[in-house]
Amino acid sequence: MNTQSIHDEHAAAAARQRKSSVGSLAANLGYMVRRILRPMVAAHLERQALSELSRLSPAILRDIGLTRGDIGSVAADMAKERADAWARRT
Repeated sequence: MNTQSIHDEHAAAAARQRKSSVGSLAANLGYMVRRILRPMVAAHLERQALSELSRLSPAILRDIGLTRGDIGSVAADMAKERADAWARRT
């Protein structure tokens, strides 16, 4: 082995280390973004579900097994599940 090949191997190892560090940083950044955005996504989805369910007639609500009093908790549960699914996909 000559000096140039040793230098090339060292440079390649350093490049792999930087790439690994960048990948780890990107993964951590993605986790942080999802953790920050998940509650905002859940709140948006909950408002959307509340709006949609509130527009349904009492007969339709009864058909799907809900009362007006159930809408808030159902919307919150649906929003949490959908926000969690969104966070897993991203």
